[in-house]
Amino acid sequence: MPLNGVTIVFNNDGGTTATNSKGFYSHEIMSKWSGIATPKLQGYKFTPLNIAFTDVQENHSDQHFIAQRYTISGFIYDDEGNPMENVHLIFSNNGGEIQTNAQGFFTHDIDYQWSGTLTPQKSGYDFTPQYLTYSNIVGNHLDQNIAANERT
Repeated sequence: MPLNGVTIVFNNDGGTTATNSKGFYSHEIMSKWSGIATPKLQGYKFTPLNIAFTDVQENHSDQHFIAQRYTISGFIYDDEGNPMENVHLIFSNNGGEIQTNAQGFFTHDIDYQWSGTLTPQKSGYDFTPQYLTYSNIVGNHLDQNIAANERT
C-alpha cells in the first residue's frame, strides 16, 4: 500500500523530499553527489534503513523502501471459553482504541517502538490479566489472549 508523507532525507547537503499519495518520490541532487538517503515517518520502520549513493552521475530509479508497523492481536474469552464480543480495548500512549469482533478476536496495528498498555474494558467483567504492558515494540505480538470473568 502506498504511503503518503514519508520524508526522504539526503545527507551531505542533498536536501529532502516527501512521498506523494501514490508513495512516489523524486529528488534532484547535484552531479557527483555522494551520500545516504534515509526515509523518516513517525511510527514506521523502513527496510532498507537507508540507501547509499556514491559519485552520482546518472538517474537512479526504483529506489524503494518498505514501511512497516506491527500488529498486536489475540482473543478474549469468558470463563466458559466463549468468545467475548464488543470488549473495548484501549492502547495507551496514543495507541488507539478498538473492539473485539463476534469471535472475540482483536487485531491492531501499532507504531514501531510503541510503548504502553493494552487495557480491556466491558461493563460487568474483570479481566485476567487486567492489562498487558509493551515496551519499545519492534515485532508483532500475536496470541495476546485475555480471560474475562463476570463479576458476581
